[in-house]
Amino acid sequence: INTRVRTQVALRGPAAPLSCASKVSARRMHKAQLEMMAKKVAVGLVGPGLVGGCLLEQMEATKATLEANGMEVSVMAVADMKDGKPWMMCREDWITVKEAKAAKFEDGEAGDFAKMADFLKSKAPNAVIFDTTAAEPVSEMYATWLKKGVHVVTPNKKVGSGPIARYNECMQNSKESGAIWGYETTVGAGLPIVGTLKKDLLQTGDKIVKVEGIFSGTLSYIFNTFKPGMKFSDVIADAKEKGFTEPDPRDDLGGVDVARKVVILARECGMNVELSDVPIKSLVP
Repeated sequence: INTRVRTQVALRGPAAPLSCASKVSARRMHKAQLEMMAKKVAVGLVGPGLVGGCLLEQMEATKATLEANGMEVSVMAVADMKDGKPWMMCREDWITVKEAKAAKFEDGEAGDFAKMADFLKSKAPNAVIFDTTAAEPVSEMYATWLKKGVHVVTPNKKVGSGPIARYNECMQNSKESGAIWGYETTVGAGLPIVGTLKKDLLQTGDKIVKVEGIFSGTLSYIFNTFKPGMKFSDVIADAKEKGFTEPDPRDDLGGVDVARKVVILARECGMNVELSDVPIKSLVP
């Protein structure tokens, strides 16, 4: 996470000139203060389900490692659905995955994504929200979060492949505020596809002629697992249980998930395309 820190120094009255040693000491102290500020990161998570829950567990398991590397990370906000209603918990103390999943509605408050972002920004110089859902109401908040200077990290493809106007707004807000919109995992899971395409190829003067490959790990898993005598529905259920499918497996089977990835990569190449521009042939009726 890039960190931008602004400092202001107010001088009251005439100041005595500093010696060279004092200037060096002052610079070192100033640098140390900036480094201390840069360490603290307030984290918010939307969707502590299968993927989000694993992410929280990973952060909890690597807390000591993060601290050893100068990162004071704390999960201060979690948003979910409780009793069929938007819900969130915001506090300065680390919120564990067990607490988030076991919490009742009355343990937190009514969900308010803008309020959650403001809370995180008030607690640390660096605030980041992880969205591990595929929910449209959450997607609608990206532009607002980025405008507020809150970093957004997500595997959610709906913003990157959604309406071009919303996509452009997010890009513009990210550029103006300095907040990062991290969407590498929307295509290729953990493989560095988006970053390689944009930074290593396009920004170094290369021209993209063709992008091809297996765009759906879900379909790849299903057809490598499916054997004669097996129920197709059982294979899909197995893939969903293991977290390989989209929240709604019909997005995978219907080709929408692949189309979203195609749109994301096409936009990285500078093409102004909409999801409706990609022809889809569904696997199922």
